[in-house]
Amino acid sequence: MARERVVITVAGSDSDDPQLIEGLKILLQAKAEGKISIMDLKGLKEIEICQDGHLVISAHRHPKLLNQLLELVAILAATEHEKDFIIVCAAGMLAVLPSVAAGILYNELEVPNGNAFVIGVGLEYHPGEITDNTTISFDCFTAKQKNDQAARLSLTQAPGCLAICQDKDGVFFGEYGFTRACQLAIAGEIKDTLRNEIIEASKGSSKKPSCRPIAEIINQAEESA
Repeated sequence: MARERVVITVAGSDSDDPQLIEGLKILLQAKAEGKISIMDLKGLKEIEICQDGHLVISAHRHPKLLNQLLELVAILAATEHEKDFIIVCAAGMLAVLPSVAAGILYNELEVPNGNAFVIGVGLEYHPGEITDNTTISFDCFTAKQKNDQAARLSLTQAPGCLAICQDKDGVFFGEYGFTRACQLAIAGEIKDTLRNEIIEASKGSSKKPSCRPIAEIINQAEESA
């Protein structure tokens, strides 16, 4: 029997809205058809919530609110273990929101049932509005290339990140990537191997922080040189 899915979408900025519309439409349609639920956000503080809400939370501007959201997800996942809770995180440029959310959820909090997931999406960089009479400068083109590459690498190169950032068609990027991420959230396969990795992370199996004497670090480096 398929597990009930509860979905919430989060983006780093409301300027990202144009790239999200098609995916958000798919989620609302899936809810209307009884395929998913949209997560109830009434446990969040410091923000005005609404029914079927989409959150704008920046990883570096709103860390407290991001932590509140992830704590709420962790609590719900622990108490409603027969459901899967899925956070679709989308951000552009240096798109750290998905990896930070996954890191906090799995390493700082606990998901002992392996039933809370982060899906990460990188969004395209748009250097302002371009009219028919405007030529995109070389600098703008270069900035777009760099920022789009940064968004992709933020998803694929974060060490040990357990966010789901791609499917058979590649990395979740741009409008099409967000749409595919929403389709995955609705009915895509979530592998048992990922559930097991999340359970292990919740046991504290990831790398631990440490504090070491500076002199010791220098000595070890010099000895091994």
